[in-house]
Amino acid sequence: MSGVTVSASSDMLSLFSLMKMDKAHEQCTLVVITDGRSFTPEEMKYSHIPECRVIFVSVLDEVYTDENQITRFVIISALSVGVDVTSSVDAAAALFMPLFVSEFADLATFSAAVTAQICPPSDFTLRCGLLSSPIEVFARYFSFHLSNNLC
Repeated sequence: MSGVTVSASSDMLSLFSLMKMDKAHEQCTLVVITDGRSFTPEEMKYSHIPECRVIFVSVLDEVYTDENQITRFVIISALSVGVDVTSSVDAAAALFMPLFVSEFADLATFSAAVTAQICPPSDFTLRCGLLSSPIEVFARYFSFHLSNNLC
């Protein structure tokens, strides 16, 4: 396997093609875990972007990644949610910059940040007449074993 070379762009094209075949839609999220080092601009066309939100996560320190590749990740992420990046490139970079593992203290906080991007917490407001208050909703673990409840 040491003689086999695969560019990151062809891997992304294959991944995007699979997402299109899988009939991805706007409620889906594709998380691409990458190193962000290799960049081959001639292979990637933005018409290949799937119809779902695309989030990039880099497992390398930001200083080791290719700047052009990171720019492409920002553009792909923005275009995947319908944001035009030509009008404000800086705003798109701030909103759609990939997460880097080096930005977090440990892997648990990195995982929590990735989870928050995939499943953002919903804001709920409880209203009663003229009163209203924000409430927090927590996921609940429910364990039901059929064998324990049979007579």
